[in-house]
Amino acid sequence: AADHIAGKEFIPLLKESFPNINEDGLAQYLALLYKEDLDEAMLADLNPLKTVEGERILSFSFYRVAGMKSGKIESVMCSIEDKTEEVTLQRELAARGESDAKQTALLLQILHTNPKLLDDFLETAGAYEKEIHSLLSGATDVDSELLDTAFSKVHTIKGDARALGLDDV
Repeated sequence: AADHIAGKEFIPLLKESFPNINEDGLAQYLALLYKEDLDEAMLADLNPLKTVEGERILSFSFYRVAGMKSGKIESVMCSIEDKTEEVTLQRELAARGESDAKQTALLLQILHTNPKLLDDFLETAGAYEKEIHSLLSGATDVDSELLDTAFSKVHTIKGDARALGLDDV
């Protein structure tokens, strides 16, 4: 598999898979890797290819290689790591965290609502939901009057919820 990339220039090769890469910025970064006086940690922070998204999510790390005799940087080694699964899981966890936070906020809103008012709201909302279901499931043709009736009931539920401080409803 490596035969088809042997001898190719790094940036054009990378551009084939990741067309949005900033070629000039990457070229400047690669040139910095050969400057002896620059710190490894700083260079790692400046790396424009820490996370690159395309068909897969990849992370490129660069390591300077010094010559045995000269001790000067003679080449740069690139290590590529597939981070697709890791990043996908991180994003899923973040989304789940947002969802959990919304559910917790709603639960706190419910807990701070007057129980009698909450009970009345749930009873009315349940009755409206049944009416809307009955309207829509029994209809052979959906006309504007039917939609207006359903919309009005949903709007009432939404307004009642907002009045109780249940904004997420």
